[in-house]
Amino acid sequence: MNHSIPFHFQLTIGFVLLFFIHQNHASAQFKNDIDPQVVGTWVMVKKEKAGQTQVAESITEGYTTTYSKNGDFIFDFRIVSEATSSMGMSIMDMPRMKWKAYSGQLELVAYTKNGMPISPSQVNRYFFKSDTLVIVNHVFTQYYLLTPDRAKTKKKKE
Repeated sequence: MNHSIPFHFQLTIGFVLLFFIHQNHASAQFKNDIDPQVVGTWVMVKKEKAGQTQVAESITEGYTTTYSKNGDFIFDFRIVSEATSSMGMSIMDMPRMKWKAYSGQLELVAYTKNGMPISPSQVNRYFFKSDTLVIVNHVFTQYYLLTPDRAKTKKKKE
């Protein structure tokens, strides 16, 4: 049994810790550059580290991540629930996540309840391989497919 913590769970915990440890009160607003190809609810289907396939709870549990048209980044509710309950927090204590995409970069930024960005943001490289969203960071390469309902809706529009 693999007890590794899923990447999205690690990211959530990281942003929560940043929220409580360091708040960046910069007045710059997060400008959304939305790539319509990224918009949707995605499920991870493969994860690699140094070219080797990794077992990931995000895959076995079917956790999703949603990139909304309005720039909101939404974790699977199960991940958020696990993160907050393990830390004795309320879901309302979680920072709001926003995303933008530019020049092959996918950026995630957490915001305080007051709308102030929490630094640092996370920037990953992304591209598409057929119908697969590929996200590459300094450790992992992750492969995502649109959830079945969203994929049907996108094909009808095309």
